[in-house]
Amino acid sequence: MSTVKPGIRNTSQHELPVRKPNLNGYNIYPTHSIGDNKIFEGYASLAEALVGEKCIFIDGYVGVFFDQVKAGLQAEFDKHGFRPKWVNMQEAFIPEAEIEKKVSKDLNGDDPVFGRITELRLEDFIDPLKLQVLAGSNDSEYVVFYGIGAFQIPLPGKRVYIEISKNEIQFRSRAGSVFNLGMTGSHGRKQDYKRFYFVDW
Repeated sequence: MSTVKPGIRNTSQHELPVRKPNLNGYNIYPTHSIGDNKIFEGYASLAEALVGEKCIFIDGYVGVFFDQVKAGLQAEFDKHGFRPKWVNMQEAFIPEAEIEKKVSKDLNGDDPVFGRITELRLEDFIDPLKLQVLAGSNDSEYVVFYGIGAFQIPLPGKRVYIEISKNEIQFRSRAGSVFNLGMTGSHGRKQDYKRFYFVDW
């Protein structure tokens, strides 16, 4: 049975299950126990840990569907009567044309494979003035800054980091559902792959 989800991920590989299946003693998902009550499932438990926080930051890596995270969390927040203001960090990024100029020196032209690891950092993709404007948008009693770069907001608050595996990023990239840092479109699969892992933050 295929797990291909049109528009989301392009692969026949199954997603990692939330609970390990019983495969007659064969362990294809090796794990190491960290003790009981250390890992939770779903948005409900996360929402319970965040409800009432004045300022929340939800950051993560390229490939995370932050709008889904927002929708899932807000659905749980609603059960607690918690209605924070949501601020999208995409608004703080420099224009795509400027990003192209910055990364072009590392890409070795249109070569599908060779380039060099950039010395650019996440903050090089963010406009300091736009960041200040977003930081000043905490005019509500409760605010959630979400998206790549949320931890760059110079305010105290609760921090949440959303992780994703490299394989899953590739599957989503192939499907055209995620793009490179600060971009809203694809450069083609090989170029996208080469660009995904340039920035370390």
